[in-house]
Amino acid sequence: MSTADLHVTSVRGQSIRVALFLTITTIVVALLLIVPARYSLARPAGQPVFVFLMFCFAFVSIDVALCLVTQVSLLLAFRRFGTRIGTVAAIQLDPMDPPLTAFVVPALLKDEATARRLIATLESHAKSNYTPGVYFGLLTDLSDASTQRLPTDIGLLEVALRGIDSLNEQPWVGVEPRFFLLHRDRNWSPAQGAWMGHERKRGKLNDLNDYIATGKLGRFTLARGAASSIVGARFVITLDEDNNLVTGGARLLIRHMNNHLHSLIIDRQKKVVLQGCGILQPLPLLPEDFVASTRFQRMLELCWSDAERLELVYEVLFREGSFVGKGIYSVDAFRAVLGLVMT
Repeated sequence: MSTADLHVTSVRGQSIRVALFLTITTIVVALLLIVPARYSLARPAGQPVFVFLMFCFAFVSIDVALCLVTQVSLLLAFRRFGTRIGTVAAIQLDPMDPPLTAFVVPALLKDEATARRLIATLESHAKSNYTPGVYFGLLTDLSDASTQRLPTDIGLLEVALRGIDSLNEQPWVGVEPRFFLLHRDRNWSPAQGAWMGHERKRGKLNDLNDYIATGKLGRFTLARGAASSIVGARFVITLDEDNNLVTGGARLLIRHMNNHLHSLIIDRQKKVVLQGCGILQPLPLLPEDFVASTRFQRMLELCWSDAERLELVYEVLFREGSFVGKGIYSVDAFRAVLGLVMT
C-alpha cells in the first residue's frame, strides 16, 4: 500500500470514528430525554417552568451522554492497548544490539543546590532504569539574566560537571561512561528582553535532536561525559526534573517503541506518521503521597482524571495528540514530521 493510500485510509477512519462517536452520543441523549419529554407533553402547553426545566435537563443529558460514551470508548481502547502491552512485554531486547537511547532531563541551573539535586535525580533514574544502550544526561541552561554571563555561572557549571564525573566513576556504572551533560550559554531574546536559553526546554530538545542526527554541538557550548555516545541514538526519553519513572519503565518504553519502529511509515513530503508510533507518552499520575493543601490543588485533584480522559478521547478519535515533553520518541520520526523546529 502506498503512502497516499495510507493517508486516505487514515482520514477516512478518522471521519468514521468521529461520526460514530457523535451518533452514539446523540442516541444516548435522545434516550435520556424520552421520559421528561413525555412528562412535559402531558402538561398544559405554554408553561414556562416546564420549558425551562426541559432545557436544563437537555444540558444535563448531553453531559451524562458524553461521560458514558467517553468511558465506554476508553474501556474499549484500553482493552486493545492492554493486549498490545502484553505482547510487547514478551518481546526481549537484543542484549548484543540494544536500541541506542538518550534519557535526558532538561533543566535550569538556578543555584548549587539545584545542580546537586539534578545530579541526584539523574542517579536515581539510572539506578531504577539501568538498561543496555541507555545513556543518562542533563540538558542545562542558566537562569535568565540581564547580561550574558554572571559571576556565579562558572561555579554552577563546575558543580554540575563534577557531579557527572562522579556518576561515571561509580563502580556500578562499569568501564564505559553512561552519564553526560550538554550545556548551552545564554542568547539574547528580544521577545523576553533578557539573556536566556534559546526557546527554553523546547529549544533544548530541538538542539538535542540536531546533535544526535549530525554530531554537531550547534547551540550546545559544552559537552561532558558520554555525550559523544548518543550520536545516532534511535530514541529519546525525556522527563521534567520533578518527574519520576517507575522502575523498569525505560525498558518497557523502549520495547514498545522498538516494536512499532519495525512498521513505522512516514510520509516525509506531507510530514505525517501514517503507521506505527513516533511518540509514546505514559499517563502522568499524581504522587501517591499527594495531599491537597490549597484550593487550586483540591481542584486539580478533582479534575486530574477528567483532563486525562479528554486527552485520551482526543487521541482515540483523531489518532493524534499533544506532546507535553514527557515520554519517549523516535528521533527520525520527530525530525521528519517537525523538521528543525518543535512547534
